[in-house]
Amino acid sequence: MKDEASTNPMQVAGAIIILLSFIPLAFDIDYSWIITIVAATVGLLVLAQGYVISAHYNPNAGDPAPRKDSAQKNTVWGEKLVPVLEELRKGSADNPQPPGEMPPDGA
Repeated sequence: MKDEASTNPMQVAGAIIILLSFIPLAFDIDYSWIITIVAATVGLLVLAQGYVISAHYNPNAGDPAPRKDSAQKNTVWGEKLVPVLEELRKGSADNPQPPGEMPPDGA
């Protein structure tokens, strides 16, 4: 979950501000370089704040209920586990190879 939060909206906004800050240089505007420097500085600050937020993100903080719901959607347990285990046992009796191993060449 922490990997999924490595990029946040503040980082994206900061990068966009930095890119847009160079637009005034394309036009013949007096002191356009000042606008570019100020906007690029603001973009860098927003980008840095986004990185700070990302570095301090803790997916285990807060209410555990959403994490439990997410985990339970991807697991089989309780009464649903019994038929899955029986199917695995039946499959291993039909195929004596351990799961995940490839048959030898020529087999």
